[in-house]
Amino acid sequence: LDGTMVFSPHLMFLTLLVLASHMMLGDAVVTVTRISASGLAVDESGTKPDPYIKAWCNGVYGGKTSSGSNNSSPSWIVKFDFSDCKAGHTLKLEVWDKNLFFDKLLGSCSHKVLSGSNTSRCTLIKGSLSSTYNTS
Repeated sequence: LDGTMVFSPHLMFLTLLVLASHMMLGDAVVTVTRISASGLAVDESGTKPDPYIKAWCNGVYGGKTSSGSNNSSPSWIVKFDFSDCKAGHTLKLEVWDKNLFFDKLLGSCSHKVLSGSNTSRCTLIKGSLSSTYNTS
């Protein structure tokens, strides 16, 4: 070859695509790492709940934890990554009691996401919920 550079439209498109993906990866990501509850309600027969958590950020479902067994004060080490969530968006956690036929909502918490590493706490009708998350 004579050292002349040839520009291809395909190569230019690929370059722009790579740059755009790097810009998108630079956006904030919210990661929930720990959730705990205490004093959750027992059912009508006095049985402790089999609790689990469902998580959303900015209206996007992030998943759920495993369910505890007969535990009014469970804790979970989790990793819910919300790639489209950032400071100022709303993080919502719901506490559910797993049952044979229909699961029962025990309560929910919503709060605005803050920058950095944070722990949020809220009071449920019966009990409380705490979560640790960070933005990157």
